[in-house]
Amino acid sequence: MAQFTWSSSQPSTGAAKNSKVSKEVVRGSYAQCIFLPHVVEEPLAMHGGQSSTIMRSSQLTERTVASISESDRMPEGTNSITAKLITVGEHGFSVPYTDYAASLATYDLPNELKMLLQDDLTKYLDNFIANEFKRSLYIYTPTGAASASTATNGTAPAAAGSAMNVYHLERLRSILHTTLKAKPVDGSNYVGIFHDDSCLAIRRDPSWEIWHQNVTPENKFNGETGTIENIRILSSNHGGTAVGSDGLNGGSTLGEGVVFGDNACKFVKVMAPQVVYAKAEDYDRLLGVGWRSIMGIGLTWSQDSANAGESNVVFVSATSL
Repeated sequence: MAQFTWSSSQPSTGAAKNSKVSKEVVRGSYAQCIFLPHVVEEPLAMHGGQSSTIMRSSQLTERTVASISESDRMPEGTNSITAKLITVGEHGFSVPYTDYAASLATYDLPNELKMLLQDDLTKYLDNFIANEFKRSLYIYTPTGAASASTATNGTAPAAAGSAMNVYHLERLRSILHTTLKAKPVDGSNYVGIFHDDSCLAIRRDPSWEIWHQNVTPENKFNGETGTIENIRILSSNHGGTAVGSDGLNGGSTLGEGVVFGDNACKFVKVMAPQVVYAKAEDYDRLLGVGWRSIMGIGLTWSQDSANAGESNVVFVSATSL
């Protein structure tokens, strides 16, 4: 029987069958970015040169005897001043587009590109800072559930043989507090940023569970590792599965991390990171949007010193990834 049907009688091209295009664009999600709040900003004025010099004063040698007799002169000494040079550079990325494409798109193309580039800038800054933290000279590698190797030359001393657990947090806290004499970030706690694989391994440790089931039982429900051994632990899922990749990397139960004290990293900026529109070219036919910044970054002490009272960043390596 002859009849008009939607599947066979309607034209298969054009707008006869497909006439509605959503004006909402659903963007893909991206990794958590958490390093930026943990740097200390050092503004560098325009026309102020390409580098900022951070002045650092080491502690005086601790006195064992300081008593003097009435006729003796006061004992004398001197302090040591060193300089940390942080050089800025230009960073940026852009997406060109045509006015023709923007005029025909059913959604706001320039705004969509702006939002994507803001996300791209956020991810870039997170890796930019994370990679600098990983350049600390002080390296800690878990080799077993209750053993570890350390090095102070910036090279991992051994392959990682164990996931993170409470024992390793105890050791890391002892290194920062007792060995390096590092000041806590907020006056009471150090900060540890670990790949999520490491955080999961910590939460599986019975010692962690015993502690938090009475103090903060909601942490397990929320997937939060919380604070233990004076280390406030933050989870990062921004990284790959191979050592040497940007960010904090993980694989299976092994994962990289950094634990640090106060004023650990300086962020020098001449031009703050920002999203900008390009000047139109070819009679307003060629357009573009991008992000750019003039900035630099450097560890305050830990890249050139592993001394007590100076170094305050420990990189937790997972070299067997």
